[in-house]
Amino acid sequence: MPNLLPPSIRHRCYQRLPGSLLLAFALVIVPVLVSTATATSSVARDVVARETATAAVRDGDFERLAAGISARPSPWRFTSRQPDRAIHVGRAGSHGTAVRLCGMPRCEDELAQEIKPPVEQGALTLVYSLRTETAKPPGDGCADEFEVRLTVGNGTATTVGRSCEEVAVSDEFAQHRIDITALAAQAVETRTFLRIAFAGQTTDAASSTRFWLDDVAVLRVDRPPGPANIQVSSGNFSAYSEPHVAVDPTNPDRLVGASKFFTDNSDYRFRVGVFFSDDGGRRWSEGGMLPGLETFAITSDPVVAFGPEGEVYVTVIAVTEIEPEEELGDLIAEAIAPDVSAEGGWGVFIYRSDDGGETFDAPAKVDIGSFDDKEWLAVDRSEGPHRGNVYVVWQDNCVTFFSRSTDGGRTFSPRKALLTACAGTQVAVGPDGTIYVLGPTYTPHPDVAAYRLTVSHDGGRTFDEPRAVIQVSVMPGQLNGGFRAAALPSLAVVPDTGDLVVTWNDDRNGNVNIWLSRSTDGGATFSNPIHVNDVARGDQFQPTVAVAPGGTVVVSWFDRRADPENRLADVYVARSADGGRTFGPAVRVSTQRFDPSLAAPPDSSGNLFFGDYQGLVIAGETVIPFWNDPRTGLQQIWSARIPLSDVPTKP
Repeated sequence: MPNLLPPSIRHRCYQRLPGSLLLAFALVIVPVLVSTATATSSVARDVVARETATAAVRDGDFERLAAGISARPSPWRFTSRQPDRAIHVGRAGSHGTAVRLCGMPRCEDELAQEIKPPVEQGALTLVYSLRTETAKPPGDGCADEFEVRLTVGNGTATTVGRSCEEVAVSDEFAQHRIDITALAAQAVETRTFLRIAFAGQTTDAASSTRFWLDDVAVLRVDRPPGPANIQVSSGNFSAYSEPHVAVDPTNPDRLVGASKFFTDNSDYRFRVGVFFSDDGGRRWSEGGMLPGLETFAITSDPVVAFGPEGEVYVTVIAVTEIEPEEELGDLIAEAIAPDVSAEGGWGVFIYRSDDGGETFDAPAKVDIGSFDDKEWLAVDRSEGPHRGNVYVVWQDNCVTFFSRSTDGGRTFSPRKALLTACAGTQVAVGPDGTIYVLGPTYTPHPDVAAYRLTVSHDGGRTFDEPRAVIQVSVMPGQLNGGFRAAALPSLAVVPDTGDLVVTWNDDRNGNVNIWLSRSTDGGATFSNPIHVNDVARGDQFQPTVAVAPGGTVVVSWFDRRADPENRLADVYVARSADGGRTFGPAVRVSTQRFDPSLAAPPDSSGNLFFGDYQGLVIAGETVIPFWNDPRTGLQQIWSARIPLSDVPTKP
């Protein structure tokens, strides 16, 4: 969900939203220019990093890159735009070996080292700890920043890490990990060195941000057993987030995905783009940004669904540029627009493709409103009278609206108000064509929400009275690391039985966990929630559910169980063979842990954005999760293919 409203308007629009739907601190991209200087040094046994002759970088963990990784005979090099600049060491609390970059106005500092990776390096991870001190207030954006850049030989530097998310933190270091295997392999292949550089920059005359760097290491990483991770995005954009994916019911080898494609992290600018695969997700093609809504500043919140004949739809919201002085009344007055234009401020649109996601028709308007947001999509694939109907739900100022298309997504009915729900409403269609709409309604108690359900048996002409079916404990709006953590439910209908399955986050047990409830009577009643993740430590967040005939239910989520600091995350999946009554032990999918706060783009208030949801499908006998993570130093989209037989069920 974008955040382009000025603070006074944002307060009015979000006053009914819990903290779980607000945004968190963020990162900025600003180029760093450096000069050149060198120093000489010796190296200790089994350590490849070099200290400078000035002792600016001294004994301790900072110099340790990795035992057994060979280095080219060159020291750490410190450069600064100011020739009389002195580097400082050991003044960041208990980190006596920490190096300070910048700390004065208009500063450009860089610390660099060159290593020569071994021929049989396997997987390599760059590890470092960073602490940022600043006098700037939280939410003031990130005019100052810290970058990590890798260069193969004398080539062009690749920025793999950016950080200013800890702009308000001055009492702790945060560890970051970046997979450098691919660039290290390039250095081996070209028989040259790999240059690792850490750079800090303060950009104006009043800035005095200090970046404290410590615990630098390059570590050999043993890939865990499990499925290979497949990079879906090609990396041509500055970040990708909020991925979603769908599988063709007529061909399980055909998949289409979508996500936000960031064009400018620092200005929080992005549009929705697509990916497609015709070999079951073994290889992916990046189809670029969806065209046709250029009069809007951004497109966002993609959701993908296939129709019964293999046609594919992608819904998006579109948002205009909103001037800071514009008042909420002005936005409401502009809310009605006759066509695909930016006059209404916020809108919901849908794209259709008939060639497996390679090309898309011009977008069709679903709705133009004052604050349309967080739309969701479902298509009737039943054999009933409404087969092929397209259904879209969204929120406008904490009311969920519904619209349907009976002509393949070309035109849509006028909006119909269904229930009160500020964000995260889901829509799904049962095997008999029944439409289920589930949305979170926040109670006067700020820590409690109720999921309310409304049902249509006539193709969306009428809906029954909404009723509360599940009570949840609202999780924090930010998780450790300072990134936004939305608590959206995920709804699915088992295709052969019509049973409903709902999964969500909440912190009723004191930390964030994954919960699931099911209904076997069309939503009249729901089971007591069960705990899906099989551990009690660390945060588990952003669950997604997928179902298949025969009682197969699979849930995927982000999981921090392996990190005692509760910061680094993995992707896990768990499977039920009895319709969601019980689950087997969770299986780790990601082959490298990652920090969700690393390289996360900032929104217009300077808050971190990691995304509000992820994707998951079951294609035949294969589970395919679809997620974003910054293991390479930039947010990319990843996937994996996991045989259902490799995800155990409860004995």
